[in-house]
Amino acid sequence: MNAEIFYLAEQENSLPLLKELLRTHIYSGLQVKLSKFEMSSRIEDADDIGRRYAKLLLASIPPETGLKLSVKNLENFGHNAYIEVYFALGYPAFRYGGSRIFREAEFIYFFPALAIRDRMVLIPNGLRNQLRTAKPEALPNPIEMGGVLDVDFQDDAKVREAIAQVGQRLRGDFTGELRAYASYQSLKEIDLSKLAQDLGVDPGFIQQSLKAEAVEALFYQKLTCEFDREKIPLKRFTKVTLIIRNDSDVALSDLDVEISGPAQILPTHLQASVPAHASAQLPLAIMPDEAGDFPLEITFALPADKLLISWLPVHHIWLQCE
Repeated sequence: MNAEIFYLAEQENSLPLLKELLRTHIYSGLQVKLSKFEMSSRIEDADDIGRRYAKLLLASIPPETGLKLSVKNLENFGHNAYIEVYFALGYPAFRYGGSRIFREAEFIYFFPALAIRDRMVLIPNGLRNQLRTAKPEALPNPIEMGGVLDVDFQDDAKVREAIAQVGQRLRGDFTGELRAYASYQSLKEIDLSKLAQDLGVDPGFIQQSLKAEAVEALFYQKLTCEFDREKIPLKRFTKVTLIIRNDSDVALSDLDVEISGPAQILPTHLQASVPAHASAQLPLAIMPDEAGDFPLEITFALPADKLLISWLPVHHIWLQCE
């Protein structure tokens, strides 16, 4: 999993904090690429960085606005770098338009900027106003719509807050990708390594994202359960009732219930709908093979949360076999 920081030479002092915050709030194993845009003896280097910056920023701007962005360092102008914001009318033909040129002294409007997983996520405060001078409606989408977040990179506290917000948003978006991926196959068939490869991330980031999502699903913490009896006979099936109590404010529909333990259980998989602040009852049959006390393990998960199962609460109910 990668992140890329676009910056100017005079902004190098801010890089250590940015890298620290990225690994704290996004992922500890994040690979951070540093892309310094400057007048260089290698024109190709600046042009490559400029093209990539422009591509990532434009991806957050609706194409129907007709805005184009060019970030260049031209040799025939004596290695003078410039940024051109071009706007067109008559989408999609782009027959009429104009442009605004930003010279080197104005690059501070565009840098630093941060991209994660090939998506621009942080831009400097003030960039929207500069783009508005080219075309008022051609602005990046907000981060909630897959766009970017504006931040004052001179204010460390604001930067910390912004990267924490980006991390939360990216994890939420990524968990949505995971759920969509998992919906097309059985949970038992999902291989974490293949999943990571298909989605272009590290396995560790998947585990971290799922764990964070499970922790935030607080309603699972408010589920309790018990059987209607504590003693059952040896080596014959006995009907028991599992009572599930939901003390949260969330009504749970089609809740998957998995039961396992050192006994024969029929069925081992059930579904229940448990209203908020109410209970539901599920009948099942249990046959112990040996006398003594033994526990049954019970897990709950909504269909969309099956990938979180390893991090969701596990309930143990003890029974006594006579």
